[in-house]
Amino acid sequence: ATSELENVVSLKGTLDRTRPGEVGGKLKLTAGSLDFGSMYGWWKAWPRTQNAKSTRWRGLELDCSLRRGRLVQCTVSNLVAQVKLDGHERWLNVLRQAAPPASTELDEMLAWQGQLHKDSTEALRYYYWRTALSQTTAGMGIRSQVDDYYAIVEGRAPNVPALNEVQLETIRAAWQSALNQLREHFGTTDAAWGRVFRVGRDGETWPVSGGGEKHLGLTTLRSMGYADADENHQRHGNRGQTSTQLVVLSKPIRSWVYLPVGQSDRPESPHYRDQAQTVFAKRTLKPSWWLPEDLAGHIVTRTELTPRY
Repeated sequence: ATSELENVVSLKGTLDRTRPGEVGGKLKLTAGSLDFGSMYGWWKAWPRTQNAKSTRWRGLELDCSLRRGRLVQCTVSNLVAQVKLDGHERWLNVLRQAAPPASTELDEMLAWQGQLHKDSTEALRYYYWRTALSQTTAGMGIRSQVDDYYAIVEGRAPNVPALNEVQLETIRAAWQSALNQLREHFGTTDAAWGRVFRVGRDGETWPVSGGGEKHLGLTTLRSMGYADADENHQRHGNRGQTSTQLVVLSKPIRSWVYLPVGQSDRPESPHYRDQAQTVFAKRTLKPSWWLPEDLAGHIVTRTELTPRY
């Protein structure tokens, strides 16, 4: 969804600081510069090796190559629309440990890659399963054992959950309940994430990818919140990533943006909900036409205001 962005933003330059293992400094680009370091939110220290490395910086991923301690090239990729869950593997492991009755749905669930994609049937099964677990006291207790968030702050590997038979039976029952509810709501267990999670306005909506349900472990980098389910079991995005913009401070400045619905609040406007369909639902950032020459070919109407003195 971001191939255009990845192709456009390819940065080349050298580092101000080149001692092995040093964190921080300035990337001198052919046009402009980019400060970096721990204070700017890097997820890990600058690589010590001369091989290609990848790190992240405030929603950007930089794949960098080094040669003799000097940076040769960095390619910037967009992560603001990433919809992969963190830690879903641990939950799939406990589902595997609980060993529900064999089925195609179970096999597909255990092979799921954790993407909350609008076309993913496994994503919606996971949502229904985690929802069913959250509705029982035993299920809520399992969550603290599986997630083990303190592992992050304590700098250790997560503990392996030691679940008893009562907890395993709770997991099995929640899984079966999820499948039953999917059949009740949609007549099938093969409904996709986008059948429930939508974006749009005034009844006209489109399937959308991404999560934001913290209590269900459904938070992704593309963080969205959804209203309660309606009579059709649909949930419409109403908070979260509302004004996403990615700016590269190069010369000239390059920037990309999308809105969840549209630029206009007038229902009769063609821009009332157009971005929901054309860019937001597709997770494709569009150029913001920052420069006058970029905008020139896209002007439809012009209104000139004359001040009164």
